[in-house]
Amino acid sequence: MSDQPAPSRPSIAFLGLGAMGRPMAANLLKAGYPLTVWNRSAARAKPLRDQGATVAPTPAAAVVDAAIVVTMLTDVSAVEQVAFGADGLLGGLPDGATLIDMSTVTPALSRRLGAAAAERGAAFLDAPVLGTIGPAADGTLTILAGGPAETLERMRPILGVMGSTIIHAGDAGQGTWLKLLANALMGVSMQAFFELLALGQRAGFDRETLAKTFGALPMSSPVMQRKTPPILAGDFSPQFTLDLFNKDLRQLLEAAGALGVDAPLAALTHGLFAQARGETRGGLDYSVAALAAEERAGISRE
Repeated sequence: MSDQPAPSRPSIAFLGLGAMGRPMAANLLKAGYPLTVWNRSAARAKPLRDQGATVAPTPAAAVVDAAIVVTMLTDVSAVEQVAFGADGLLGGLPDGATLIDMSTVTPALSRRLGAAAAERGAAFLDAPVLGTIGPAADGTLTILAGGPAETLERMRPILGVMGSTIIHAGDAGQGTWLKLLANALMGVSMQAFFELLALGQRAGFDRETLAKTFGALPMSSPVMQRKTPPILAGDFSPQFTLDLFNKDLRQLLEAAGALGVDAPLAALTHGLFAQARGETRGGLDYSVAALAAEERAGISRE
């Protein structure tokens, strides 16, 4: 047995401890990385503090001694505030650090954040994820990384704690682009499933027969099969909320518009998801759009 001490692990600051961020940060802590965390509502940081993490009062204070900074925030405005705002992380980002934004934002913001990090002598990856709360807890997310290949290779051990599949999407901003494209494809295909599930019921079929038939089709997807049982049971407990999914579709449409490209199916799905939200359903799982489709078809679950 070697008497050599184990190599020290780089210190990490993790900002954003929501439904996804907290289990991701917990996995880094379990893997032995010195961890400092920050969250807008401090109560969310308590479980990690109890496990050994340091809790910082501001984003700038969280990152000041960090070799690696990971952000996992809700949307563009949250990332802009945490990065560029008063006491934002860019004010404390050390020269030579690496900033990894795992939020789902826009390619334009990812490129802007990368340029701001470079001005401070820091490397940057945009690395949004595919997967929901379960894969976040299991460390089996798919990570879509944009940025220099050499930066990704240096960060691969850290990313590998949070995800089992890591895809290099290209330059900074391309990880975000790939995430928006992937989510839009899922949204369009799932909206088709919701609509035809409702139409089939109106045609006289029960949900179970329809679900069994659709599930046997060659184009049936794991996500469709995973969402079918809770849809049949009327369980719309949030794994990926309708609000967040609709936000991602809006960002895809904004990015497409910047390229001068129409995305009519994505636009239609965005509108239908917005309609499904109504005033009360935005915090439910996006599969509640199946219930909205049934209501449009005149199907009652009562």
